[in-house]
Amino acid sequence: MIFMDISNEEKYIVKNIILQYGAYESWKLSELSHKEISWRNSRKGIPEGHNGSRIIKLEDIRKDAEKVRPYDSVWDMYYDEFDDAEGLVDVIAKMEVFQKSVIDNAL
Repeated sequence: MIFMDISNEEKYIVKNIILQYGAYESWKLSELSHKEISWRNSRKGIPEGHNGSRIIKLEDIRKDAEKVRPYDSVWDMYYDEFDDAEGLVDVIAKMEVFQKSVIDNAL
């Protein structure tokens, strides 16, 4: 199982993602993802309503990730609002490494 090799911090981040998006219906997740740069770029030239088979470019996914402001659902605040900014920098760096590994493994 992929989650056996991740740290407690990474598990915490995954938990927050599930808390934030887990209650959404599939149509809402689809609606959100279809607004992203990566999705729109992969659909260029494909008529609406038609299926596409293009692989979303990693650089486009990274552009989407740059606009994410990490949110902590447990503490109900954004990561950059925590007083312990030094420790948080480490968590955010680990989160970025984790996101990259998930993206790389998905391709």
